[in-house]
Amino acid sequence: MGIRESVRKDFTLNVWWCAMKKILTCIYFLVAVSVSGCSPSASQAEPIRVLFIGNSYTFSNDMPKIFAKMAESAGQEVIVASQAKSGYSLADHSVDQSIQVIIASQQWDYIVLQERSDIPVSQEVREGEMYPQIRQFNELARKNGAQIILFMPWAYQDGFPERGFPDYSSMQGEVALGYSHIAGELELPIAPVGIAWQNALQVDPTLELWGADRRHPSLLGSYLAASVFYAIILEESPAKLTISVAGVTGEDASLLREVSAETVFANPPRGKIP
Repeated sequence: MGIRESVRKDFTLNVWWCAMKKILTCIYFLVAVSVSGCSPSASQAEPIRVLFIGNSYTFSNDMPKIFAKMAESAGQEVIVASQAKSGYSLADHSVDQSIQVIIASQQWDYIVLQERSDIPVSQEVREGEMYPQIRQFNELARKNGAQIILFMPWAYQDGFPERGFPDYSSMQGEVALGYSHIAGELELPIAPVGIAWQNALQVDPTLELWGADRRHPSLLGSYLAASVFYAIILEESPAKLTISVAGVTGEDASLLREVSAETVFANPPRGKIP
């Protein structure tokens, strides 16, 4: 029996749920799934409009486009746009005059926020920089009739020792905690990409989700992120899709979609998009 079969046989979300229960309880009350009647379904003619705001974690491998292709393969038209610049924080975006123009340019259904990767791991920094920006963007989104989704990413492959996180798991826990606090305050849904990332590695530790720098996503990592957004926004399991992206094998793609679905849809109760 191969590593995938032997690990997958015993794989459930309860494995990591027990280890990270305190951190993730809030997330699973807030994740925006099972939102019947609150957002467009894949059968609707109207396109879903999604604006991604972030940095290289978002634009690497053109992740929003992968998400759009997944949706289109299921018969749902999706219009995506990205305001993502390398090294940008949400604070950087907030003073960029073009951001308000983009938000006002059309009726977005969802605005996805992704903070710079080093900010969520420091309580002082996230409370002073990240949280005020999310509050500000949330107000702006509400005025324009859009729903904020928080893009909770993965940790560095080697952790962040200079910030007190000696390995990947310890950093991932702090990232999850950082996003869950502001999500709880504002009742915002979270796209738990980082948790799906962790779950995928439990199934197959040989998956190369990180790129060469051990921080940014490989194509596999971006495909996983797109699968999570598919589940959150379309409220459907990506496991049934057959879409292929150059460089992602059928077996790996199937595994990542399956894990994304498990991560998003398991362990109710689940939150609703306001």
